[in-house]
Parts: sequence; C-alpha cells; structure tokens
Amino acid sequence: VLLLVLHFMRRSPWYAVLFAWHPLTIIESAGQGHIDIVGVLLVAIAAFAMLRHRFLFAAIALTLAAGVKPHVVMLAPVLILAAAKPADLPSPLPPSRSTRRGSVVVAIVFLAALFAVYSPLLLNKANFTGWRESAAVYSMTWEANGSIYELLTVSFRDGDGKSLEAAKLYARLLGGVGAFMTLYLCIRNRLPFADCAYWLLMIPLLFAPVVYPWYLLWSLAMVPLLQRSRGWTMLVWAATSGLSYQLLREPAWRLPAGWALAEYVPVYLALVFELWSMRVGRSRKDRSDEPLATSLAPSQ
Repeated sequence: VLLLVLHFMRRSPWYAVLFAWHPLTIIESAGQGHIDIVGVLLVAIAAFAMLRHRFLFAAIALTLAAGVKPHVVMLAPVLILAAAKPADLPSPLPPSRSTRRGSVVVAIVFLAALFAVYSPLLLNKANFTGWRESAAVYSMTWEANGSIYELLTVSFRDGDGKSLEAAKLYARLLGGVGAFMTLYLCIRNRLPFADCAYWLLMIPLLFAPVVYPWYLLWSLAMVPLLQRSRGWTMLVWAATSGLSYQLLREPAWRLPAGWALAEYVPVYLALVFELWSMRVGRSRKDRSDEPLATSLAPSQ
C-alpha cells in the first residue's frame, strides 16, 4: 500500500523502506504478531483514499482501524473537514469543489460504520461490561515507559497515596489536552492527512502512561508519506524505543531512570529540531512567495 501511495504521489518508492524494513516493524509484526499492524494497514489505505478524494472509502477504512485501536477516532475530524474542502488537499488529482453536504455524508457514514464495528460490544451486555472493565483497568492502573507522565508523577511516589492518585489524574488530563491541541494545530495549519496522522498518533504517546514499542508503528508508517513534516522525531523514537525492552527484565515493570533518559532525551531533541525546521521551511516559503505577490499587485 505504501508503494502504491508513493507511486501516486510521484515520489521515490524507496521511502517505503523507512517503515517496511525498519527493525521495529519486523520485530513487532512478524516477530510478535501484534494486531496493531492491521490497523496501520487500514490507516495507510485511508491515506491513499484521501489522496484520491475517496472520502467515503477513507471513512470506512478509518472505522475499521478504530476497531483495532479506538484512538484512531482522532483522525475523523481531519477526514470530515477535508471532505468539506477537497480543493485544499495536496493531491495529484485536479481540485474538487467544496461541499458541506459531502462532509455531512462522510460524518454519517463514519458514525454508522463505527457503530457497526463496535456493535458486538454495544449490543451485548456481557461483552460491554468486560470491555469497559478492561479499559478502566488499563487506563487507570497500567504504567510503563511513559515520559511526561513519569516526570509529573515521580515526585509523588514516595508520599501519600492521595497525592499520587491526584498527580496521575492530572497527568492523564494533560494528555487529553495535548491530543486536542495537536488536532487543533493540524487543522489550523491545514496539514495533509498523513502529516495529521503522524502527529496525532505520536504526540499523545509522549503524555501516555503506557508506551509499548508496537504503539509507535501507527505513526512510523506515516513517515514515508509525509509532505510538510520531516519525520525525524518518530524515526529517532523508533530507534531508541529498543531500550524499553529492558522492561522485560525489571520485576517492577518500570524502566530505570538512566534507561528512560537515554530513550527520551534524543526524542525530545529531535522533536524540537523537527518543529524548528518546519517553521524555518514555512518562513522561507512565505518569503519566496513575496516577489510573486508583489508583481501581481495592482500598481498605484
């Protein structure tokens, strides 16, 4: 699918190597058999459908991906807004007309398909109860390989339990704020779908209490398809995430501070560099457009 998308974008097929031959991809799909790889495939299909202006097909692909991991729902607003203004999409196809009706139809199809995917849970009391309890246990008690979450909670671990629980709650709420702000900035800057998926599937992990290596596959798969982002942060993180396998040797399932610093310091340095390079690139593009704008301006 990546090769097909790259061919459609008229880019070198060798960009696909960044994901297809990455050790993390091989270990966590062929080696471990995590089902995330199925969701990654569906998001890649949705990205191709978006380039082809097939918004309904993209909505169904995203819904199926949300059946693998619910966090993919964050990409739905990007899809729906793109359907309203397809002319803004960076695609080899001729620009399509803007239509609000199309975005409403896409939203309805997405919600209907999402209900169909989750109907085994929603329509069966026993399934729903088990899923809800599992989700509650996972979201409130599982902790492993976090970064910002660990920084916010580590100082409370030796105190009373109430302070620690409050810190954990605020850290999780901050993760929600971070995800919302990422979505807002992606939409405000009109990033392409693959770029939006790259950021929306990566930034929340920086706030998450649980970050296993296979969680990175979702964002890593978007790196070959990026148009306005650089991909440095995820490429660095996918490399340093190998240090998190030390968790398998830790009886408390907590990464030692030295290992965590070795994993995350390069990631945040790469993040700062990537954001800075995007800003510089945008400024250069704006300056390069100034002479053209001046020449087109009416003379006084």
